[in-house]
Amino acid sequence: MSSTDQNHVVDIDPIMLLKEHQNGHCAVCGEVRMRLRIDHDHDTGLVRGLLCNGCNTSEGRDFRAPWFERYRANPPAARLGLRVQYRNRMPVTREIESLIKELAELIREDGWGIGELSQVKGDAAFNIVDDTEIVECVSLWSEGQHKAQFTWGNTGRCNDFGQVLNTEHTLPASTPVERVADIVTWTMRIDQESERLTHLLHQRFGLVNVDMSFNIEREIAVASFDCGDGQLKRIVTNGSDIYFWSDPAFRTSLIVPDEMDLERVATWVFQRANELIEYDESKGLNHSE
Repeated sequence: MSSTDQNHVVDIDPIMLLKEHQNGHCAVCGEVRMRLRIDHDHDTGLVRGLLCNGCNTSEGRDFRAPWFERYRANPPAARLGLRVQYRNRMPVTREIESLIKELAELIREDGWGIGELSQVKGDAAFNIVDDTEIVECVSLWSEGQHKAQFTWGNTGRCNDFGQVLNTEHTLPASTPVERVADIVTWTMRIDQESERLTHLLHQRFGLVNVDMSFNIEREIAVASFDCGDGQLKRIVTNGSDIYFWSDPAFRTSLIVPDEMDLERVATWVFQRANELIEYDESKGLNHSE
């Protein structure tokens, strides 16, 4: 990147940074609350963190309590490097180059290949490569449609069955970089496993395609397919839990493997699908008509 390109920044609400960092937890007691209050140092005016109503009320009264002393010694705002005045909370300016470099290094440490970093018109980006093939492009924007967002995904790439992959994921620029790295590598792993699973399901069902969808906030992935009986099937993964879900009837099973053994998953799904077909035939139901 040239020195003239290093001025591109994103302005982030500092309270949003704290919310992302604390993830709904009070900075003192650790309890999850729907609403957290902004706590600040009354001497300096600096924001320290987000507290539940009880801790926010007690902090000034129980001043010498050890849990409050620990909180004041190293509050969330200090850990994030924030110096924000409570009564004049200006946006935090972050250089997108430093953020994207930090993200790339975390993904590299997770074992993925990283291509050259680039920055064009406020978009800092890098490619994730597998051998010599680009498998993903990760960007951080300071302007345009995706301003102050990390974006990544498969756009326009075809799988082995001619199906065009068109997935795009976004996270706000206020998301901690460690969290972004975890989500990016998770979606990439699921993408790779879904392609392998597509091959295995084709062998068993002769499928036309498998469509993937993601809920990246809850880290849930859904593979949808039709095995020729007119019913939409879904394989839902949430961590190591795998659910089989068939429409129009809600029939679900659960498997928790020690590791994600896709051969086992495909065999298990095939058995569940055939059980459903046999059940429907016994009831005189034919969804393919």
